[in-house]
Amino acid sequence: MSESEVEMAVQNAAQSPNAVVFVYVPWAPMRPQIDRFAEFTLAWQSDHENSSIGFHFINFGEVCDDYRPLSSLPGWPIRDEGRYVGQIGGWGELVWIANGRVVHIQTALDFSDASELVAFTRAVISVEKDGEALVATGRQW
Repeated sequence: MSESEVEMAVQNAAQSPNAVVFVYVPWAPMRPQIDRFAEFTLAWQSDHENSSIGFHFINFGEVCDDYRPLSSLPGWPIRDEGRYVGQIGGWGELVWIANGRVVHIQTALDFSDASELVAFTRAVISVEKDGEALVATGRQW
């Protein structure tokens, strides 16, 4: 993806009420992480048919020095030297976004299976029964 395509994809995710972004980089072996994300997406959609959460698989290969525009979103970790991109390292990271704000970053394989990812996502983002409103609980790493 070009830099402008990455920008559009991240903006699409940020404009969703809630989103989970898979951070893909072509230089890293990611088959197990991709499989876990696919399983998670299917498991979530099976349990939450009318959910407005968006799942985004974005190739950050052209912007992997600083992962902008993702690292420009509110809620991105900041250290003394500025925006901290050390949490992203080609390990198949997932970024949870609620109302345009990053609420959590974690590697897909930190979860033993899709059901753990579903449970964790429920803990980070509350889901109303009607599936229309998804609201960040405010829990962050």
